[in-house]
Amino acid sequence: SYLADSGVPVVLLNRPATTKTFSTVCADNETGGALAAQYLLDLGHTAIAHLTGPTQHGNLSDRTAGFLRVLQGARRRIDPIVLRGKFDYEGGTALTRKLLDDHPEITAIFAGNDVMAFGAARAILERGLRIPGDVSLIGFDNIEFASIMYPPLTTIHQPKYEIGHAAVEILLRLGRAPKESRVAEQRLLGVELIERQSCRKIK
Repeated sequence: SYLADSGVPVVLLNRPATTKTFSTVCADNETGGALAAQYLLDLGHTAIAHLTGPTQHGNLSDRTAGFLRVLQGARRRIDPIVLRGKFDYEGGTALTRKLLDDHPEITAIFAGNDVMAFGAARAILERGLRIPGDVSLIGFDNIEFASIMYPPLTTIHQPKYEIGHAAVEILLRLGRAPKESRVAEQRLLGVELIERQSCRKIK
């Protein structure tokens, strides 16, 4: 491509390492999905749903893969309901309305990102249901609003500051090296589960 041939150092942020042409810095989305699944399993949930975006969205697809791997590999295999749609607030609302219509037995939802989780919360509350009393909810990203919604959202934290810092480090290294000796670098940064008040244990 023109960009690759131009000699300008490039670092792709939050892009899976599917190319050796450009450097990438990405959170470990697959592990994040696995953490969400294990957390819900440990709380005793078996009627679980996952809201996510289109299959071609790399980060969300990796989150889904980790989530499914843990649930389907559990001692008692769980095949969650997976709904795909717009990965924004309106998408989270619409998918959750459909979910509650078709699967009222669901006790836990893992949303592919926090903004979808906010939309899911809206749909849950519209039905007169409680979070986490009736439906537990977990997101992904740990954006600022996750801690101030009510109830505060349990979510997977991805290290946004560290991702930016790593990208600058790589750019500086590439910029100092002669074009012909530059080697692309792929960095995968760890994630962690932030436990708040939007999930409950099933007795």
